[in-house]
Amino acid sequence: MQYLRLATFGSCLSRIVGNQIIKELHAEIISSVYHVRSDAYIGRFIENNWTEYSLDVLKETFYKKPTTASTLEESVEQIILNQDRLSIGGHALDVFVPFPSALESQPDLIIVDNHVDLGARLCRKLEDERAGSFVLWQDDHPGWTLGQLLSGEEGAGNMSRLLAHFRAVAPVAAIVFINFPYSAYGEDSERADRARRYERALIQPHDALVLPLRDIPEERWGNDSAHFKAVQYRDFATEIIDFIRNSGILKSQHVRVNVQQQSRQINTMYAAGQFAELAELEKLVDHSALSGQALYRLGMACWKEGRSAEGCALLISAAQREPELRPALENAIRCAAAINDIRLAELLALHSQRFPDEQRFRGRHCPTTI
Repeated sequence: MQYLRLATFGSCLSRIVGNQIIKELHAEIISSVYHVRSDAYIGRFIENNWTEYSLDVLKETFYKKPTTASTLEESVEQIILNQDRLSIGGHALDVFVPFPSALESQPDLIIVDNHVDLGARLCRKLEDERAGSFVLWQDDHPGWTLGQLLSGEEGAGNMSRLLAHFRAVAPVAAIVFINFPYSAYGEDSERADRARRYERALIQPHDALVLPLRDIPEERWGNDSAHFKAVQYRDFATEIIDFIRNSGILKSQHVRVNVQQQSRQINTMYAAGQFAELAELEKLVDHSALSGQALYRLGMACWKEGRSAEGCALLISAAQREPELRPALENAIRCAAAINDIRLAELLALHSQRFPDEQRFRGRHCPTTI
């Protein structure tokens, strides 16, 4: 099985959306970056002009004793690991590729969000001008200082450079940037304003999908300002899956099939007259998993969209799978005759004894209405 390989950069938003995509497709997260601001990544991994602090230094300063955390996002130890060159990209993954190497491995999809850019302040030693790591700053730490938040314009400028870097290193990957919804900020009007300025200043990379800043209804909020209910993550995932399908990155082997659900979806789309969409869906689905009725409707959709040969083959398959689908057989014969396809002869040979009167369809053309 060939899996869709994806990497995430930002916060729980991009990661949970990635997890949702895994539920929908044959996909895997190969690298997941948390708690790293865009300017910090540029300074440490692209320009290489920021001072890096070792794990030992960060642990000695900010993790002197074990702490209790309800989630990995709140774990002091995990947050420190997320700052390290060797472990960046390993958040909550048993097996991972460090993010810079993940980019070079040419992933299929990169999902990015700006939650950390909007809300993180970085710490550094007083003597270091160009440095900064994200940690949970809980006490006074002599010799260290906590920096300021990025302005919307500063964050967008850094992120624009970072997205351009992603595109340069992974030129065929689908890149999706999600503006973190400002409704999550509650009464913090200053942060909401920074989010709007960030969106306006961001330079969109070539061929990327940028999901706009949006106001999430309160009924979709999670238990805290940084999380949402599952339905919202599913909506984000659906937009991204549509994007990678239209861009040609999504292949048939990536589609995770729920046979009954997919057959129902095809039947519903056919009833709604969504023939063009069905003809595109036909390229992605596993025909062997579909019901005869679903195959029949896919076939007719292909025919209506000018793909007579594919439509004929699907109609024949539908009739062979469910012999009681007499309309499918009749339309298959008409379609085959209309394009002078050898499948007509094959079909007649296969079914002549079952339907002795089918010769009367020879030479007729496909109907214009079904």
